[in-house]
Amino acid sequence: MSRVEVIERKLDTMRYYDTIAEAYDELYAGEQLSKYLTLLSRYDIGGSLLDIGCGTGIFLSLIAIRARRVVGLDISKVMLRKARRRLQGLDRADLVLGDAEKLPFIDKAFDTVTLFTVVQNLPSPERCLKECMRMARRLVVVTLLKKWRGLRKVVEFLRKLHSDLRILDAGKDYMVLIRLGRA
Repeated sequence: MSRVEVIERKLDTMRYYDTIAEAYDELYAGEQLSKYLTLLSRYDIGGSLLDIGCGTGIFLSLIAIRARRVVGLDISKVMLRKARRRLQGLDRADLVLGDAEKLPFIDKAFDTVTLFTVVQNLPSPERCLKECMRMARRLVVVTLLKKWRGLRKVVEFLRKLHSDLRILDAGKDYMVLIRLGRA
């Protein structure tokens, strides 16, 4: 994929989520909430957390009471606006407009990094996943759509990247848990 094609794909993703932001919760909140609860029922997420593709901030609002600090990153300004409204009054929550393939944080800045239903939207999922591994100290959580044609390739890439993978069934998705340290 050329640099121009990569930029166009990212712009298309941004425009799409800007367009559906107001209806996003109505369309997808139930499905997403199920994934969040799958994770939270198995792991005590505390410390600091980066949620890449945070959307309207549903997961951040759930985790903010457990974590010391939460940061949401999204490519869509409109989604971040909705997240900001949802997280109003939570001083442990920050939101960042950014690119999942070029994270603007120092190495090992977060205990946990999450990506819920994000990877299939990226021009280079591998680049993003390497960034996640660079950011996380303890745990990386990635959900992958079962019907996505890039699923097998990304799972194999993750296995090469780190040996301690756990794959859970999470409805329409697989949830991949990558333990880097005690989690």
